[in-house]
Amino acid sequence: DLEGAFYGFGGADQGTSFFVLGSFLFPERVGIGQFQPMLRLERVATSDGDGFDGINAPLDDDASRLGIDAGLHYIISGHNARLAATLRHTSTTIGDGDAVTDTVIILGGQIQAF
Repeated sequence: DLEGAFYGFGGADQGTSFFVLGSFLFPERVGIGQFQPMLRLERVATSDGDGFDGINAPLDDDASRLGIDAGLHYIISGHNARLAATLRHTSTTIGDGDAVTDTVIILGGQIQAF
């Protein structure tokens, strides 16, 4: 699967953002499920005093955040049962300053009864 979107914001909160996500569900079953690798790239940018997620761009300057996720999902029963492990790297830049980066591992599971 491949999906993506681009957004442009005007008015009081000006800026742009986009994301692209790609994944592939392997047809072979391993145990009770199937593996699905996933890669996502997302970016948000604002300027001139506007902000996002608690980060404000200085007047006459820019701020941006770049996020890259790489994950492996184990799909047991579609959206009803799945496990996920994701490595997320983010880089936030405000003005001409150095980027502040963060890398985390996210583990998750989903069970849906109805």
